Amino acid sequence: MGSNTPSVDLAVADGIATILINNPLRRNCFEPAMFDQLFDAAERIAADASVRIAVLRGAGEKAFSAGVDIDAVTESGEYFQMFLETEARMNRATEAVAALSIPVVAALKGSCMGGGVQVAVAADFRLACDDLRLAIPAASLGVMYPLAPIETMVRMAGPSAVKKLLIEGGEMDATTALSLGFVEEVAPAEAFEVRLGRILAHIAAHPPEIVAAYKTIIDNYGRGDPGTNEIVRDRALNSGILAERLAGVAQARREARARRDKEKNG
Repeated sequence: MGSNTPSVDLAVADGIATILINNPLRRNCFEPAMFDQLFDAAERIAADASVRIAVLRGAGEKAFSAGVDIDAVTESGEYFQMFLETEARMNRATEAVAALSIPVVAALKGSCMGGGVQVAVAADFRLACDDLRLAIPAASLGVMYPLAPIETMVRMAGPSAVKKLLIEGGEMDATTALSLGFVEEVAPAEAFEVRLGRILAHIAAHPPEIVAAYKTIIDNYGRGDPGTNEIVRDRALNSGILAERLAGVAQARREARARRDKEKNG
């Protein structure tokens, strides 16, 4: 992965799906067609039972994504219509990412701006590198940001923090983004890949049915619609996974005790 042709690429290995925003010469800006590729990647992940977790990331070291490629949107004279069409494609793609039953992590390095923030908040949580620069300069362009990511960010960070991001429009560094609730963790650049790899491997090792149930329950509470949560919890609880895992723990403890007794008795 990592050619100079703007694209969104998908790779799957060891239960981990990597979605790569691949336009490094333009700080991983999204050309309109790339949102269709992001949607297709989400659809392919949803259909692949081997995938336990997905990670969204940008190619290179300079940016997660600097948002929508304004040059691509304004290449014809129909600026406003092209903007609306691009927004519709972006909304479709990010809604597909957010709807995945598996956890999605956004790995944020360098610039994360404009539409790139909408992609990032479609993930379940965000690991930021300490070089993160987060901004939504929509107000200065007269752009009204889509409602779905605004609602998501208000739930994440609260109204005042989202007002600062959207109305002030200035850049936030990683420390500020963490303190306001726009990211969940910050790692230093030299440890970023190791930390990201550990998160992905750790979650990928969990029983997928249990992880999916937790994601559904938490999302329902976040939307203020917990009506099906008891059903989701009961289904996961009675899936047989708990009994299987407890049996494994019990067997391991018996074997450990047997080894200790053998060593004690010579």
